[in-house]
Amino acid sequence: MEKVRNKLIAAACFLVVCFIIGNAVTYVVSQKTIWDVFFEKNNNTAAKRAQAEKLMDYNGQTYEIDDYTIKLEQTLFDAKTDIGYCIFSVKKKNGEPEAEIDKWGNTPTDSFGNRFQFDIFETGTRTYQFERQKDILYVYVTFALDMGYDGTIDLIDYQQKDSKTIDGYRRYVYHLKETSTYKEYKIDDARKLTVSPIGLTLDGTKMESVNLKFYYKDGSVRTIIDSKKDIEPGSPHECSVNGRVRRQYTFKELIDIDAIDYVLLNNRKLSLQ
Repeated sequence: MEKVRNKLIAAACFLVVCFIIGNAVTYVVSQKTIWDVFFEKNNNTAAKRAQAEKLMDYNGQTYEIDDYTIKLEQTLFDAKTDIGYCIFSVKKKNGEPEAEIDKWGNTPTDSFGNRFQFDIFETGTRTYQFERQKDILYVYVTFALDMGYDGTIDLIDYQQKDSKTIDGYRRYVYHLKETSTYKEYKIDDARKLTVSPIGLTLDGTKMESVNLKFYYKDGSVRTIIDSKKDIEPGSPHECSVNGRVRRQYTFKELIDIDAIDYVLLNNRKLSLQ
């Protein structure tokens, strides 16, 4: 009888342990990373995933506002090109964070919780996508911004007044850590090319025609831009400050810049700065 009782206790303990581990594994798998959300579709290799993991910063900045906990989970930000990706998580005590999410992952005015909205205080392009996983709301942010971006994202709380802010509402500030690497190439005395794993910029006076090729150390060649054939890595974003023009491209896939031997711009080999 004693042996039977011990076996039942052991079996019960085993089931409890399996339940705990199963739930932990489910949570880890369900929480997506920047790689999963933004890059996996175009970079489905183990080497690319490893590269992404090295670049990402598990930020952790958190604000607790009434019943809400809003955490900056991950960032991938390149200050040289002002291109970045972020993942925020939103939790609500004893409930689910409010959000009217359509089938494309959008919410009205990019708001949530009936009071919150993220704001990047710089001109340029940005997108906000929302996804609910169980009782956690995830916000996926991408941006490609003009020169001079300070690397911050504001969380606006429309239920709290603040006369010191530009719009009169309380703002909580998240600071992004630069996690990308880059290479700079001299075009001429007035222009330069900056390449990072997530994008590139052409700075200086505007070039009407661009043909850019990457020559890799393994002997392969890749055409990145050919304006005459409408070949581009993505939709360009262009800005001008005091006569200085910058054209910015965001890569659809991660680029291993350490594998680049040299670059050719309009049939001219560029030197690293």
